[in-house]
Amino acid sequence: MRRPATTRPAPAIEGWERAYAAHRRGGDHVGAIRVARTLACMHGMIAGNWAVASGWIARAQTLLAGASESSERGWVALNIGMFDSDRARKEQCFREALDVARRHGDTDLEFVTLAYHGASLVHGDRTEEGMVLLDEALAAVAGSEVDDFCVLEEIFCQLFAACEHAHDVTRADQWIRIGETIAQRRRLPAVSAFCRTHYGGVLTAAGRWAEADVALTEAVRLWGLGQRSALRRGALVRLADLRARQGRVEEAEQLLSGIDVDAEPEAARPLAETAAEQLAACAARHGTDYLIGVAALARGRVCLAAGTGDPQACLREALAGFVRARMPVEVARSRLELATVLTERPEVAMAEARAALDATHGSPEPSGPRRITRSQSSNGRTTHTGAACRSMASKPSSVPTADGRRCRRTTD
Repeated sequence: MRRPATTRPAPAIEGWERAYAAHRRGGDHVGAIRVARTLACMHGMIAGNWAVASGWIARAQTLLAGASESSERGWVALNIGMFDSDRARKEQCFREALDVARRHGDTDLEFVTLAYHGASLVHGDRTEEGMVLLDEALAAVAGSEVDDFCVLEEIFCQLFAACEHAHDVTRADQWIRIGETIAQRRRLPAVSAFCRTHYGGVLTAAGRWAEADVALTEAVRLWGLGQRSALRRGALVRLADLRARQGRVEEAEQLLSGIDVDAEPEAARPLAETAAEQLAACAARHGTDYLIGVAALARGRVCLAAGTGDPQACLREALAGFVRARMPVEVARSRLELATVLTERPEVAMAEARAALDATHGSPEPSGPRRITRSQSSNGRTTHTGAACRSMASKPSSVPTADGRRCRRTTD
């Protein structure tokens, strides 16, 4: 938030660190807080160094105790809410930030908080309530009530991320024209890049692939003008998703070749979904119990990774297919996968895990899934892409964060 746009992040960060030291030496607590939270956003959103970002947010919080009353308290609350994974705490931070903004007349803080709060509500399935806040924030931008161009970027990013999550094509169509006009008038290519990245995702889901191709190709080009590589990856993943849907799998692989899928599991989703669809088609043609199990297991893993569908039903179908096919190792693998889904029913999860061990007694240990404990969540396994996706039924996949920012840190 309120951070400088730059194509040279490292020197810019060094400059802001020197500014922080100068504010501290001069006893300017408010200035030091402003720089500390700015450094948090730069390290996290631009450099991708989230541990360092967390440290600077903590520093800003500590400094608030000795600072005079100002809107900085609201900005720090907003930054904390942006990165909090607990939705209730997140929304509490947003309400606090909004209250501070209105008491101090800080319109930049007010409207960017409305945007983040609205996007959080949309991601929490309170879509109508959230979209009202986002529309208000965008109207304030269109009415020139927002001055800081970095805040303006954030507002557009949150609106289009929410539209992509909710598959709200109509709203995205209406705001994209205004976004492009503002980007051209104020010469802000990043605004256009944010808009096109998420708008391209909306168009892909809507089946408007030719338009999505134009939007995403331009987004990749615009992000390439600077060194905001973490943001460019979001556009590359969406373009790869489009290529996979078009059947251009090799091109999708090339687009994803420079992305570390262990660090960004979302990048593996396009090829994983394609592989799962191909397995399902193969199972439908041949109809053997083994292929039915393989295809269902792949679908279950994709459901887990994408946070959609019914992974439990898919995994039970896989289990039944492997049981009929008399494949004990695959039965065990399916049971272990199923155990990771049943975290809210630990007794059932443990029963599935024990059954998996019994099934493999005297057989080679199944590769992939890890030992199940009562505290294990369904997140945090490794996703593979490229050729590995073609054999995903025998490899563990990954569960990305539930919604979150696709272009930056999001509001989940």
